[in-house]
Amino acid sequence: MKQRAWTVAMARRMLLFAPLVDAFLAVLDPLLNAVQHARRWIVVEAGDDAFLVYRAERGATRDYGRIDRLDDQTRRRLTSNGQTVELRLHPDHVVRSAFSIPASAASFAADIVESRLDRLSPWPPEMCAYAYAAAAKPDEAGQIGIAFLATARAIVEERMDRLARMGLTPTQVSVADIPPDQPSAINLLGKATDGARQHRRVRVLQVTGAAMTLSILAYAFSLIAISNSAERRDEAAAHLAAIRSRIVAAAGERDKDITQALLASKRPEEARFHIIDRLSALLPDDTVLDGLDIQPGALRLTGTSSQASALIGLVEAEDGLAQASFAAPVVRQDDGRDRFDISVIRTAKADESGGAETTGATAP
Repeated sequence: MKQRAWTVAMARRMLLFAPLVDAFLAVLDPLLNAVQHARRWIVVEAGDDAFLVYRAERGATRDYGRIDRLDDQTRRRLTSNGQTVELRLHPDHVVRSAFSIPASAASFAADIVESRLDRLSPWPPEMCAYAYAAAAKPDEAGQIGIAFLATARAIVEERMDRLARMGLTPTQVSVADIPPDQPSAINLLGKATDGARQHRRVRVLQVTGAAMTLSILAYAFSLIAISNSAERRDEAAAHLAAIRSRIVAAAGERDKDITQALLASKRPEEARFHIIDRLSALLPDDTVLDGLDIQPGALRLTGTSSQASALIGLVEAEDGLAQASFAAPVVRQDDGRDRFDISVIRTAKADESGGAETTGATAP
């Protein structure tokens, strides 16, 4: 009972999606009907006012006999939810007709049947339950065959009530002169009272509602997870900032010395182009440099000169240069010039205020 109430409440909430569900079932119904026709229960009205039960499954039909004599296991299977049950009325309670209409009028078949109802059925229209089936293709004469079936509405209602008291709700009503192993193409209940379709509709609405609920919950959990991630990220950033501050504070003096050294190395008199200018003015005109390696604390000069031995004194006399020495033996060339390789130490120079500067930073 509670489940049924929940189902009704859910269906009401999902009315917004009813048109989409109906469109979905319009595609799904033919496939489900084909499956259900292959596996269904057939309840046939017998002449002695009894009902006979058949089961059609996997191309075979089994006769279970009278419905009031079924064993408990078969009765539970027959009355369980989701079973397809078809009621077939005794032929004495049904009238059948067949006629043809032009293929061009196939779209008006319902109107044509309704206009002929007083001639096709012995019951007044308001007391008649009827249905028809049109042939899928026209015949050689271009005619569409129409199979018509009708009975009294009271007959259908009385049989349906009897079966309902037994726990059965047929989804199709036809005539008993069709063999049980053959599905009927005509349903006297019509689409408006198709219980199977309504059951499917409710089930689809239930599944859709459950899927929406799960989606909302998943979205909410995602927002919570994102919020927690953002908080953890902020905490990690604050922690890293604190560590960075402690490192900067601990190494503040060392960083200050490094900064001062870098600034000192940027003074014009310590720059590379200034050293090159000083060497150009320092060395004699007959001295040619073909190699000059300027390091933060040293120089390396290679080249040729007619007075290589005098270069040591000239270099050491220059302010900021000291400990000049030949890094390799002086070699006399065929042209009478000496090839030399001199290494020099760069020393600190006094600034204008008399303070000492730290050398060793790389010049630009």
